Amino acid sequence: MGETIEDIILDQDKRGMLALRPYLPDDYCSQAAQFTIDNPGGVIIVTGFYVVMAGKPETDGPPGAIAIGEALKDLGRAVTYVSDEHTTPVLRRYANGSEVIDFPIDGVVKSK
Repeated sequence: MGETIEDIILDQDKRGMLALRPYLPDDYCSQAAQFTIDNPGGVIIVTGFYVVMAGKPETDGPPGAIAIGEALKDLGRAVTYVSDEHTTPVLRRYANGSEVIDFPIDGVVKSK
């Protein structure tokens, strides 16, 4: 069998997500898509939080979040984005009318 979307997602793993692969169904992407189709309603997308070790906000998540949000809106879903103060201005610019919630940064201890 050829490479699957699940394989492609984990191909350049630099965050240890590959360790979860044995615990996921082989077709977890298809199952997630089917779950989305079978369960209509609003969607919350969380993305783009500040990365302390990098000294800046995440940069790859927000564009992907917007793309997923737009696809979900095309399916008739209400989309809400949640991020921190570093990323919400960018999300608001591209959210095309979707709600954007600014999640406060209170430090590691308070955020737990």
